[in-house]
Amino acid sequence: MSDEIDRPRVLLVDDEVEIVDLLAEFLQDSCDLQSATNGLDALELVRNNEFDVIVTDQKMPGLSGTQLLRESIEIQPLAERVLITAYADLDNVIDSVNEAQVSYYMTKPIDPKQIVLVVLKSAETAKLRKTNQQLLNTLREYSERLEQKIEERNAELRQLHESREVIIRTAIHNLKNPLQNLSLVINELKPQLVGDDPSDLVELAEDSLALMNGLVHDMLMVASLNKSANTLTKSMVEPGIIVYASVNSFQPAAAKKSIELINEVDNNLPSCMLD
Repeated sequence: MSDEIDRPRVLLVDDEVEIVDLLAEFLQDSCDLQSATNGLDALELVRNNEFDVIVTDQKMPGLSGTQLLRESIEIQPLAERVLITAYADLDNVIDSVNEAQVSYYMTKPIDPKQIVLVVLKSAETAKLRKTNQQLLNTLREYSERLEQKIEERNAELRQLHESREVIIRTAIHNLKNPLQNLSLVINELKPQLVGDDPSDLVELAEDSLALMNGLVHDMLMVASLNKSANTLTKSMVEPGIIVYASVNSFQPAAAKKSIELINEVDNNLPSCMLD
């Protein structure tokens, strides 16, 4: 059964019925054959059937062999093409071989062993080409499915990212209100605190509150940087300005602990590009 399925599908075309019958006699044991006695009928068969090899005579009324083969390229680009010609027409045929994509050309009279060998070899090439094309199509389909899966996964990740951002912002909002309340309580209790030295307790509470506010600020910064719509804007900045601002942000905490912060920056430092 498999031998029947794998038999090459061959189209034979010649305006002389005797030649068609002769070729069929040579090939019928190894190929599945269809035939036509003119180019137009052959072209119709090409449109409605799949062939591995198209074998045609060159000189035919109406549509010549090279014209037929040229027309067949758009319909069945993976088929192999064999052209049969008289020796006297050989020079004209050679000029048309490339544009008709002729794999083999043979001169009359036809040698039975040669035609069988050429057709079977051409059929093998055609089947290999079709197998490669099927593999390429499968690979292309797999690649398209993979791209779709990647896009779906990216969409899921974007959704998770958006959900995480909502959770972070909700947590920040829920933290800010209690922190503001604590700040109010500490300010209200300061005048009322009595004891040997309540200032240490107040300082501890204020430092803890400042630390938590700093964490909330950092969380807000992270959430902002993670937003897909956020874009970085670079600009030239003087290093001294950055150092000065950083040192000044620590001055209140340092003053409470009687620590002196000194800001000294070399004025010759080059500018840098920062966001």
